[in-house]
Amino acid sequence: MIELTPLEFGICLGLTAGVFAFAAYWYMRFFGVLGFDQRARRAESDASELRLFAMEVMDLGIAGNTSQALNEFGRRVMESLHRKAPALQLWWISRHDAGGDAMVSRRGGAGALPASARFDAGLFEAALRQEGSFDLANGGVAANPFLQHLASAGFRRVRVVSWGRPAASSGILALGNCEGRGMCLADVEPYLDIVKNHATTLAAIVDELARRSKTQERLEGGLSVTIDDLTHTHMRLIEKTRRIKALEDVASTISSHGAQAQPALSAIVSIVARFLEADMVAVLLLDDSTGELVVHPGSYGLEGSEMFYRVPLSEERSSSVRAFKTGKPFISGDAQNDPNVLPSHARLWRVDSLIVVPLTVEGRSLGVIRVGKRGKDAFTSEDLQALQVIAREAAVIIETAMLNRKLSQAAEQLIGLNRMKDDFVSTVSHEFKTPLTTILGFVTVVLDGEAGELSSQQSRFLTIVRTAARRLTGLVSDLLDLSRLEGGMKMELESRSLDKLLLDCTENCRHQFAEADKNLKLHLPAGLPKVLCDERWVALALDNLLSNALKFTLAGGEVRLWAVDKGEFVMVCVADNGIGVPPEEKERIFEKFYRASNRTEVQAPGTGLGLAIVKEIITKHGGKVWLESDPGKETRFCLILKTAPRDPEP
Repeated sequence: MIELTPLEFGICLGLTAGVFAFAAYWYMRFFGVLGFDQRARRAESDASELRLFAMEVMDLGIAGNTSQALNEFGRRVMESLHRKAPALQLWWISRHDAGGDAMVSRRGGAGALPASARFDAGLFEAALRQEGSFDLANGGVAANPFLQHLASAGFRRVRVVSWGRPAASSGILALGNCEGRGMCLADVEPYLDIVKNHATTLAAIVDELARRSKTQERLEGGLSVTIDDLTHTHMRLIEKTRRIKALEDVASTISSHGAQAQPALSAIVSIVARFLEADMVAVLLLDDSTGELVVHPGSYGLEGSEMFYRVPLSEERSSSVRAFKTGKPFISGDAQNDPNVLPSHARLWRVDSLIVVPLTVEGRSLGVIRVGKRGKDAFTSEDLQALQVIAREAAVIIETAMLNRKLSQAAEQLIGLNRMKDDFVSTVSHEFKTPLTTILGFVTVVLDGEAGELSSQQSRFLTIVRTAARRLTGLVSDLLDLSRLEGGMKMELESRSLDKLLLDCTENCRHQFAEADKNLKLHLPAGLPKVLCDERWVALALDNLLSNALKFTLAGGEVRLWAVDKGEFVMVCVADNGIGVPPEEKERIFEKFYRASNRTEVQAPGTGLGLAIVKEIITKHGGKVWLESDPGKETRFCLILKTAPRDPEP
């Protein structure tokens, strides 16, 4: 035996302890690394499984945007989970945002819930409020109806996971067992997180798809309604355009034909037939002589005896008569069977749809328009309104034509009467003129003493007779002159010197002014141009103006005659400071046989023909005559005559 020294023994003991420590260290190190490696491999395997599961879940996808699509997704998820934990029982409960009952699917084992069913709404809400792991065997039920339901079915441990959003599509994934054996619920927790996150995302996608689908449906529905509205509006615009076009055609017809009723009515009838696509359009006018409504010749769609259709106003059953009397329109969609239409007339017109509109002017009926069409209910209320507008225009044409006809007849009668009057005046005037000339001649001979000496009383009587005879002669001359002027006699216009004409007229009547103690003054400017006139008739007009001024001027008064060169015409005026013309009588002063109301102030004789003759003469010369009167101051009669072509200056 080797004996060691204490030092050596200490060294050996230290080395032995170091070896044991070194061995223990490396032993601990070896077995620690080995366990870590195993855990690492296990974690890597779990991560790989989770990754594969996540990819599998993501590949499931969804089909559609309803709760059935979410439930189908849950069914496939449960198949994948069931392969991971076949001992567990799984439930997938989903509810769509659109509403309705929740849907439930089950996988694995036998439980209280069916494999596929609808879930009570109250129970579903209770499940949503409860998430986590629960030990139902040890009183973990609390007051939740969903957990109570599972506990009553014999489940011992349950894991509840909710997904989605409470106010949108949402659901529950529940896992549980009844025996308390098999895979632990905690082992599937990572898988549940993947399912929860992906299900929540899919629920949001489903809700968004549903929202877009509803929006699309609403937009498509709104678009459809809008298209229908636009189509309806388009048709209404087309119809209004047709009516406006028809009214424009009527207005154009009226303006183009004027007062010619026959072609205008025929054109309007054609427009109505084209506008309403009618088979018959007839205008019935009242015949005053027979008291019947008679078809106008310009009617459309009538043949043979239909053109001679007449209905008496006593036939109250006739729709035309009722419309004529009441002024109210009539419309029928089945005229052949309508009791308000005479059967015989309906068969005669051979139409089913009928409109009758009265032709009225200021409440007075002139006739009716009948519009018919084969086929029932062919006319609308809009057609009736449009026809009423056209009927008012047609009534105006008819009324105008009737007035024109009456005026034409009256004018013809007046022309005839005027011709008779002219013939009578001419005949009587000629018959008066010869004996008056004889009377004046013999009275003058007797007054001159050629038939013997006369007493003063005889001379006075014969002087009165001669004055009266002269007045009658003047009246006859005026009547003859006016008759010739109104009879269309033309003036023989020649270039005449107005200076000479005015001088002659002044000299011819100067002695009359002297006898009446009245002054006559003539003012002629130098270089007065010649005028185009018929000298005889213009002289007569001037004589009448001077004579008129003489009669209405008081003794000692003054009458002035002057002329003014106005370039293209010459103005001649006769003015007096007599009694004047009342303002309200100025417009009538040139009428035949009209005499001023104040003529008694000067006892002015005359027949009221002198100024009428002046107006006729000047008018036939293409001139104009007018009156300017200031009562109590001056009265002026002025006329204009065209200037004759002037001689060229040297």
